[in-house]
Amino acid sequence: MTQTQENDQILVELREIKKYLKNSWTRTPLSDWLSSEDVCNMLQISRRLLQEYRNSGELVHSKIGGKVFFHAKDVEKFIRRHQYKKVS
Repeated sequence: MTQTQENDQILVELREIKKYLKNSWTRTPLSDWLSSEDVCNMLQISRRLLQEYRNSGELVHSKIGGKVFFHAKDVEKFIRRHQYKKVS
C-alpha cells in the first residue's frame, strides 16, 4: 500500500469516526438548565433547603463559576421520588 493509499484510508476512517460521534453525541439545550432561583420557585422551598438537598445528594447539580444549575430532568426525578401516593 502506498503512502497516498494509507492517507486515504486514514481519512475514510476518520470520517467514519466523526459521523459516529456526531450521531451518538447528544447535546443538552441550555433551556433545559435551571438556576437555583428557578428551582426554589418551582418547588416553593427556601434557598437553604435547596442547599440541603444539594449537599445530601438528593438533587443533582452542576456548578460553573460559583453559580449552581440544575437539569430540568433531575428536578423532575426529584419531584417524582418525593411524590405522595394516595392510599385507599
